[in-house]
Amino acid sequence: AADQLVGADLPLSTDRHNELVRLLDPLTDLAECHFRLDRLEQAERFARRGVAVGRRYWESKGYASSGQIAAGDGPCRLWLARVAMARQAWPEADVHIAHARVLADRGSHSEDHRQVTAVAAELERLRAGR
Repeated sequence: AADQLVGADLPLSTDRHNELVRLLDPLTDLAECHFRLDRLEQAERFARRGVAVGRRYWESKGYASSGQIAAGDGPCRLWLARVAMARQAWPEADVHIAHARVLADRGSHSEDHRQVTAVAAELERLRAGR
């Protein structure tokens, strides 16, 4: 209930690290499902949990940058940005997109860059009232 990770104290064993990784896709999917059903509070809750899991994942790697750790998980950050945009909380959406961009820039997946660019463009369109 408090979005706390239980049993994920550092250093993580390989099994615990892998368990964290396996949580990210379901949390992202739950955030998306709730968002699409217009359940913004639930979408935000699952996306924040995904960010928390992502943070611990990056911390467990031992060589991640502080930006990667702060960002947590790119897809969950983008769902948080979408929730913020639905609430017209433009500065908050900017922050989430910036975090997602840090992870996209550090990675090599062009799809990550495309998604960040698309959400950023959507934010600008909504902010401009178009």
